[in-house]
Amino acid sequence: MKKFHLGLSFLVLGAASSGGLAGCGGDDNGAPPGSGGSGGTTVTTTTAGGGGKSAGGSAGTAGTAGTSGAGGSGGGSTPDAADAKADVGDCGTPGVIHTIPTVPSGIAAPAGVALVGGYHAVGEQIYTCTAGADGGAGSWVNTAVATLYGDNCSVAANHTFAPGPTWAAVPDGSTIMATRVNGVAAPVADGGDGGVTAIAWVLLRAVSNTGEGIFTNVTYVHRIDTTGGVGPSGACDVGDAGPAQRVPYTATYYFYTGGNAEAGGDSSTTDSGTD
Repeated sequence: MKKFHLGLSFLVLGAASSGGLAGCGGDDNGAPPGSGGSGGTTVTTTTAGGGGKSAGGSAGTAGTAGTSGAGGSGGGSTPDAADAKADVGDCGTPGVIHTIPTVPSGIAAPAGVALVGGYHAVGEQIYTCTAGADGGAGSWVNTAVATLYGDNCSVAANHTFAPGPTWAAVPDGSTIMATRVNGVAAPVADGGDGGVTAIAWVLLRAVSNTGEGIFTNVTYVHRIDTTGGVGPSGACDVGDAGPAQRVPYTATYYFYTGGNAEAGGDSSTTDSGTD
């Protein structure tokens, strides 16, 4: 009887690898290439090469008698802007500010105030054409929405307009609603007179506080360091104005306790910088 010698084949399997998501909303772009699978082992008959890793590896090393292991699929793509942002934790804000700012005298806070904190905000000024009382020509009225950021890119508060400029602290739910005391034109960076490029700097006084937390005892608010947000002004035709115009802006809001909380205020909501 003839004897047959059967060769054994061995497969070296590449383990799959996966990358975790970076904190603060990164994605899986930019994953490093995985290593290739090993080549087949040496036996009497032909052997199969090892498989490359699925996460993206180089070609496998050839065995003495086996075939080369197949390379894995390509690695992740080049990191995009979201990855870079997540990697360094940079949300474009300086964190909570603990130094009272220097402001023009027209919007100086009353004597005796104490700073709670300053928060960088990113949002939109929203301009709506509202009909006049007699049904005639309308006028532009602005409200706003914004997110205020604290330390480590955390959301510290949300800014809305209901029915006046309102801020709600995210950690504890406390709120403050305020009314405008006074405003000054935003300084022009080069000292020129090339036109308004940012919404006004304003001082606001609290008219109501709710909850127990960071905004419970706030009496005054500054909005300064503004960029953008300038919208239409003057008369408008309600029928032709179209949808509300949303104009991006940034600002720093400073919140204070103490001082003379009975100072006068202006509840106007026009494009004079109410919030």
